Amino acid sequence: VITFGATETGQLASASVSAIAGIPNAVGYLHPGVKVEIVDQARRALPEGRSGEVRILFSGSAKGYLSEDPSAAGIFVDGWFYPGDTGSLTRDGILVIEGRTSDLVLNKGGFKTNPEKIEDMLKRSDGVADAGVISATSATGVPEIWAAIVPSGPFQREKLMKLFDTSLGGLAPDKIFKVDALPRNEIGKIRYNELREKLAALATLSK
Repeated sequence: VITFGATETGQLASASVSAIAGIPNAVGYLHPGVKVEIVDQARRALPEGRSGEVRILFSGSAKGYLSEDPSAAGIFVDGWFYPGDTGSLTRDGILVIEGRTSDLVLNKGGFKTNPEKIEDMLKRSDGVADAGVISATSATGVPEIWAAIVPSGPFQREKLMKLFDTSLGGLAPDKIFKVDALPRNEIGKIRYNELREKLAALATLSK
């Protein structure tokens, strides 16, 4: 049995392994009384199958934290709990957890953007069939941006970097990896948690 929950809520979803074996990253059917919505970056509800930020409404969940830590701002809003997960809901009511909301924003040296902006620029470049971008941390603890590229033919790394220098300033990727394919879900969204693991393994091998 697979279960999903949080300290603030207790268990929220569960299922037998066999029932959800064909759905990558599925964590189960929602329990009775649990309401989950998937929302966009403006926190507007999205339809079934769309990926976004997960929010939870459940009478048994905590209503807030004892401490007034500024970092907790936005976690409890209008009765909703925002655990910091990204995911989607299937038509059958199965919750799929795909990653963390930190995947939705890249922050490097105070410059911020979303992965899609850099990915779109890469995909418009010669020799690039597909691209995925993640935030990462260097061996010395410095925030970096890593890009995975699926080549469609020869491409010049130096030419790509110059393109970023003129268009996105300090948000050029620090590392570029060639991969055969990007991990995507059933509706084509990049599974950033899987991509991060894949690039971390490639970075280790290249040392």
